[in-house]
Amino acid sequence: MTRREALEAALEAAAADGVMTFRTFMELALYHPEGGYYTRPEMRVGAGGDFHTSPTIHPAFGQCLARQLRQLWERLGRPDDLCLLEMGAGSGQLADQILEALAGVRGGWKRVRYAILERSPALRERQQELLSPHKEALTWVDSLEALSPAGQWTGIVFSNELFDAFPVHRVIGLAQGFAEIGVMRGKNGRWRQVGIEPTTPRLAETLSRLGVTLQEGQQAEVNLDAQDWMNELGAWLGRGFLVTVDYGSEAERVYAPHRKKGTIRGFFKQMASEDPLAHPGEQDLTSDVDFTSLIAAGEGAGLRTLGVVPQGVFLTHLGIREIEKQILKGVKTTLGADFAAFEIRKLYQSEAMGDRFLVLVQAKGVDAGPKDVIGLSGTPARSGWKVIFGQ
Repeated sequence: MTRREALEAALEAAAADGVMTFRTFMELALYHPEGGYYTRPEMRVGAGGDFHTSPTIHPAFGQCLARQLRQLWERLGRPDDLCLLEMGAGSGQLADQILEALAGVRGGWKRVRYAILERSPALRERQQELLSPHKEALTWVDSLEALSPAGQWTGIVFSNELFDAFPVHRVIGLAQGFAEIGVMRGKNGRWRQVGIEPTTPRLAETLSRLGVTLQEGQQAEVNLDAQDWMNELGAWLGRGFLVTVDYGSEAERVYAPHRKKGTIRGFFKQMASEDPLAHPGEQDLTSDVDFTSLIAAGEGAGLRTLGVVPQGVFLTHLGIREIEKQILKGVKTTLGADFAAFEIRKLYQSEAMGDRFLVLVQAKGVDAGPKDVIGLSGTPARSGWKVIFGQ
């Protein structure tokens, strides 16, 4: 049986009663052990791949983040070993950039312990190959408990574009209330969406808590998995910080009435796809992160919100413009300088990724405020945010 046939069989089994939730479809399409998008041996991130992330655009991103991680570690009292946990390391390039940057700094630690929690065997294999020069510092784990028992780990947990790839429930507004969106096989053999009764009361609870009333026909996503994972992280972390970089916004914008089709999107062969049900296992599926719910879930699990800022603000405070100047000094041709500047500026300019991505910093068991975090530096987030800084 081919990988595609294995995935189709799994999808058919999931829809054995005629329909499955969109969340189930997305879970299988992305993470099925044989046919899922992220388990494909040929899946690539960056140049020649299906999509780019900040670390694949330019290593200046990892250099800036490394500076932030060092400073947060100092706020923890600088224990002997600098302990980091990256969740979902993708291509492994961010880990490589961070470890390279830390290797060039004399820190107040004896060594760096860098753990990676990676779900995809295919990605883990590539990460291990790329990161072989740093193998003494690295360990891969399948779960938080495999790294440390709950409440005993001290360190910094971080991720880049993790939550946007979690499988989501989809809903659609009705004249009164809403229906969940399910997936079933159409008469033409293609997968199609259909309205079903909500499969969990948590959908209504989430929308009610956020004060969201969907317009008739308006589609939207509810990421219950992200809330659950943030709850688990908060309960597991003993003492330290959590840094989340992802694209999205506060609930008011994620569920804005003008977003008639929600925020779900596909990427197939470096092209945006209008149909999230097309090419299962062959296209990436993502949705905007509702940071309001992430914050609420974290605070419910003992995490304290230090701040939320756009990525451009975060990287600027961490010196990306100075890094850019130093890089451009070493470029010998005008064409080369223009290209290097173009790539770096994608990371922080507002019309590129600067405003599209947000950075959330949370803490547990440590006395720190927004002004103690370089990337936040007490700078207000963009206008319209109801939750900007914690106390």
